[in-house]
Amino acid sequence: MKLAIIADDFTGSNDTGVQFAKKGLQTVVTTNINELMSNITDNDVVVFDTESRFDDKVTAYEKVYKISKKIKQLDNVLVYKKLDSTFRGNIGSEIDGCMQGMGYDFAVVIPALPSNGRKTIEGHVKVNGKFLQETEIAKDPKTPVNQSYIPDIIANQCQRKVEVITKDYDYTEEKLLEKLIELRNEGTEIVVFDAESDIDLKMLSEMISKLDSQFIIVGTAGLAEYITDAFQLKIRKSILSIIGSVSDVTREQIIYAYTSHDFDIIDISIQDFFEDDRKEKILQNILQLINDKKDIVIRTAKDKKDIQTACEYAEEKGLNKYETSDFIAKGLGEITGEILNEASNDLSGLFITGGDTLIKIANYLNIEGMKIIDEVLPAIPMGRFVHEKYCDIHVVTKAGAFGNKETFSDILDYLR
Repeated sequence: MKLAIIADDFTGSNDTGVQFAKKGLQTVVTTNINELMSNITDNDVVVFDTESRFDDKVTAYEKVYKISKKIKQLDNVLVYKKLDSTFRGNIGSEIDGCMQGMGYDFAVVIPALPSNGRKTIEGHVKVNGKFLQETEIAKDPKTPVNQSYIPDIIANQCQRKVEVITKDYDYTEEKLLEKLIELRNEGTEIVVFDAESDIDLKMLSEMISKLDSQFIIVGTAGLAEYITDAFQLKIRKSILSIIGSVSDVTREQIIYAYTSHDFDIIDISIQDFFEDDRKEKILQNILQLINDKKDIVIRTAKDKKDIQTACEYAEEKGLNKYETSDFIAKGLGEITGEILNEASNDLSGLFITGGDTLIKIANYLNIEGMKIIDEVLPAIPMGRFVHEKYCDIHVVTKAGAFGNKETFSDILDYLR
């Protein structure tokens, strides 16, 4: 399922879009209606800024109607009409335009933003405990708001039937869903929900996800934070971990993480790198695991005995210790490169430990560098490859001996 968000200004578009981007969804904010269809196709979430907050109500309606009618042409797209949390702008006309454009006769309005002091209590907007008309918003030079009761604000520009479900009702997911369906069957077109906390928002998002009919969601950045999980917007992708280091620290980190995280371990021996058919079999096994949305750890030594066995086999092949290390790193680089060539779009993240391994992967794929974006843990960076094809993969790198026993677990959680 894709998500299309319609907002009335650029900053609001961004503060809502980031709620999805931070959960790993490919998110773009745009003002170009001509690129809308391709943006929805190419991304998980598209936020369209109509720049209509300061328009008259007719112009605002027409802008939202036009964009909604375009979205309607696509299948399996959830529509989210983003509101300003203090109800500035053309609230009623834009909700109406969105419903008309989509051809929907029902909307759910959950506008609270508790983290910024905006709560919905008995259908009223309260900002830090004050009714909306008692705040500085009432004196806004462009879009003053002189009332706080949401049905009245909507009714200023929209003739649809509006009802409020307050918290004095049995505020459980099951009862709320029953009440919502009942109101809809009675001809209510817009339902406003009270919400005073993030717990309320989470519960309400999960409740509306169970509606089996078409409707638009109307809310702020507050509700947006919970939509991803409630509507299962994020498609699970694999995390691929390449363990090129033979450090005791890294081995202990893998063992510790295995007790709390679900991943498949693929052990590759030096013999596998000498025999193409064995290497190909391993590659196909890994690609199947990625297809099955599994997280994967590829390692060349589970203990010191494996290291000794590899050295003895390499010696038989005429390799010294330096050549052995280089040969294994090159083998890991090649198989990782082949995995990325085949399945880079199916990975949510890549973890690489071992500097030799990292450079071999980069060399195999003609990657010239990394753009550093974040620090996951002290001295453990996250970045993206400087490469047109692989630039969207989050890559975490770590020196073998860095970190404590929880480090790999924390990295997996970060990439997830």
